Amino acid sequence: MRFFKIIFKAAVVLLVVMRSASAAQIDSKAVQLDPAILSGFIENHCKKCHGPDKQKGETRLDTLTLKVGNSDAALHWQEVLDVLNLGEMPPKEEPAPGDEELKLVLEHLTTSLAVAKKRLSESGGDVALRRINRREYRNTIQDLVGLRVPDELLPPDDIGSGYDTVGQNQQFSSYHFDGYFQAAKTISETALKWVDRSREPTDVKASEVETRLESVSKYIKNYEAMMKRIEAGETYEELGFNDEKQKQMYITRYPKRAGQRRDYLKQPRTDAGGYLDSETVKNGVSHVENTDPRASYIFRVIGGLNGDRPLIRQFVEVQVNNQTVRHLKINGTVETPGTTEFVYHPFLDQTRSGFNVQENRVSKLKIDPYVKKVDPGGPKASIWVDRLESEGPFYPEELSDFEELYSKYIGIDAHGAKARARDTPNRRAKRRAQAKKSEANADGAIDPERGAEDLRSKRFLEAFAFRAFRNRTPSPEFIEKIHAIYLLHRKNDRSFKEALVTPLAMILSAPSFLYLMEEAPDNKNRFISQTEFANRLSHFLWSRSPDRELMSAANAGKLYEPAVLSKQVARMLRHPHRWALSEGFLSQWAELNRFDDIAIDQNDHVAFNDGVRRSARLEPQHFFDALIEENLGIDELIDSDLVVIDGLLAAHYGIKLRGDGNEFQKVLVAQDSPRGGLLGQTAFLTMGSNGERSSPIIRGVLVAEKFLHKTIASPPANVPELASASDKPLPVREIIEMHQRKAQCASCHRKLDPIGFGLENFDLLGQWRDLEVVGNIGKRTGRKQETIPVRAEGVFPDKSEFKNLEEFRAGLLDRKHLLTRSVAEGLLSYALGRNLEYADEQALDEICAITNRNGGKVGDLIQTIARHEIFRRGDQPK
Repeated sequence: MRFFKIIFKAAVVLLVVMRSASAAQIDSKAVQLDPAILSGFIENHCKKCHGPDKQKGETRLDTLTLKVGNSDAALHWQEVLDVLNLGEMPPKEEPAPGDEELKLVLEHLTTSLAVAKKRLSESGGDVALRRINRREYRNTIQDLVGLRVPDELLPPDDIGSGYDTVGQNQQFSSYHFDGYFQAAKTISETALKWVDRSREPTDVKASEVETRLESVSKYIKNYEAMMKRIEAGETYEELGFNDEKQKQMYITRYPKRAGQRRDYLKQPRTDAGGYLDSETVKNGVSHVENTDPRASYIFRVIGGLNGDRPLIRQFVEVQVNNQTVRHLKINGTVETPGTTEFVYHPFLDQTRSGFNVQENRVSKLKIDPYVKKVDPGGPKASIWVDRLESEGPFYPEELSDFEELYSKYIGIDAHGAKARARDTPNRRAKRRAQAKKSEANADGAIDPERGAEDLRSKRFLEAFAFRAFRNRTPSPEFIEKIHAIYLLHRKNDRSFKEALVTPLAMILSAPSFLYLMEEAPDNKNRFISQTEFANRLSHFLWSRSPDRELMSAANAGKLYEPAVLSKQVARMLRHPHRWALSEGFLSQWAELNRFDDIAIDQNDHVAFNDGVRRSARLEPQHFFDALIEENLGIDELIDSDLVVIDGLLAAHYGIKLRGDGNEFQKVLVAQDSPRGGLLGQTAFLTMGSNGERSSPIIRGVLVAEKFLHKTIASPPANVPELASASDKPLPVREIIEMHQRKAQCASCHRKLDPIGFGLENFDLLGQWRDLEVVGNIGKRTGRKQETIPVRAEGVFPDKSEFKNLEEFRAGLLDRKHLLTRSVAEGLLSYALGRNLEYADEQALDEICAITNRNGGKVGDLIQTIARHEIFRRGDQPK
């Protein structure tokens, strides 16, 4: 195994060396600083200490080049910017620049250096060797082997910034290789374990909840029996207590604990089901199913609401083996139960799946204070459950590649019709005897049955490697090496399947599987082969290897034909696999990881439970998926009459849904609704907060970067917090305006904050408000809070004003070409697997122009990228 690791690492190093070029810094990459802004400033405020006569800190600025064309020049100017931001230059004894002069210099340097850093990192348009990320590995294995891989089995991607498809952003070490090899062994062992097992018939299994609640009656009986013994005068020793104090504690707690359970049993139909009372039924109700990881199952909750409960109390959380998988809205009543269900596909290691159902609510609060806040006067138990059911297994109609090839080359029906005899100690002993007999033969003959089996195994490994390597033929040397390992295991008395585990794991952790291999084209146009193009297109749209229809078009040499390519892209965007584009691209373009990092105090916000948060995280992805499905305009991200929400978000937003709301659905909202588009979604608005209140500063950055296509530099070090701006409770607008008065802050804030104020009618959870609470940010003053009207007014960078959210959205729509540019740039980088560079601007201009002429629609933008020459180009020939 150590030998294989060395070979793997050497191959990766060699590939990186072959695919990377040290691109010379050409003059067109240099960023020219404006002498009209900087020369006079340096002459008046810097030259005395950093000029020809004196060089404090061994730094001279009067000769520092204004053309930033290499890292050395960029570093020197970054040092200048840093000391200006910190107020360390010029020194106090020297004349200070005016605020406006300093603001202009800071703004110019900040913007110019951001551009310079991007250009200086360019690689000349070459596609950096990239590996498939964790999401792509998971999807590919499900198609290839038919098993669902949990993220926890795979090493993390370790992406510093940018898209996880970009080779320059990826890291790969021996830690990653070891993780992928161990994961591949687990996958291989599981696949071989199940490949020739019979497919079980579909059946329904039920758990009657009332049988799970017998402990309630038993508790009361035991308590009553104990109290009778106490009343009869038995001592604490006779009762089994440690001392008299423990006995008295038992007596004190009896009325409440037993009373709770008596009250519970007084509710209707406790003999036929159970209430999700978090005190009496502390851990919910459960159901266990023996599951086949090749199949899926339908899980059902049959129950109803305990009276007319508010919407927030009508949902349950479903966990499988202690992991939350769904939130479901309960329909029906105690008298007339309803059925709620969802489909679950177990992970490869889940042969026994334990389903648990609890009320979806904030868990940090005890039930009494929680009910008092969300359902005053309501019962502790909101939901009654009759029974839990699972139905399955349901198998895919088509075999996975692994099952198909195993059946073809090993001669075993993957459905289990001709299952191989189970390996036993007696059969292993028989094999050993046969092997010795063969070795003892004078002519050295090998057992014919064993020889045929070994030949089948080699053909199987070669065929599986071809599929795993995305229709690239594995080298004969690689096949010989992994088959030699198989033969070694067989010689050491491993069973047929045991001997296949390591060779299969080597295939699923080989460079040709982990990396998207592309040869440097030798044609004039630098076009990659159509097989490589099919792989690039499929990983762009589906985050997985191509299906057979796409590969068939590539193998026939027709994929570059415009009509064929457009048809394939349209087909792929209709397929459920297109969800990967929203899961992968949109999540990273919108930076939803910021939402994941925001901590919300659920004691203060009891309605923002884990279920609402989970749905809010999924909303932007479902919305973008709807834009792709219906080929709607990119500007729908700014303003739309469409929302895509489930029941939990409907409760959060106060929107009525059709049906039970257990699935995300498209809903048209009123013209005057603040919802619609990314700007009205909780995830986007909450990540524009500090977890305690909305932040116009953060929201301004998000809007500028995503909707106005502005590059915003990171804030300088040691910037004072807003809390230090004033000791008095002030509206957030006034505190921010005080913060802006510092020149070091104003260079950025005067552009960002006025934009962020356009979303101030949304609180930190994305709910509408007309009044804001006045308080000193980050401080506990003890003063009574006050409320004032929200002022959602500000200006765009070109000084045009807006007075409210409606005008703010209208202003963004007037600039929708900037949003198109932002989305197109992100999609192209995500698709190519590399950071975009200065040389790509012309292609990006062309893509945006075509998209805008066609009405700026999302589906058309994707088609335009797929058809553009830049998407089929490979590396420069070396």
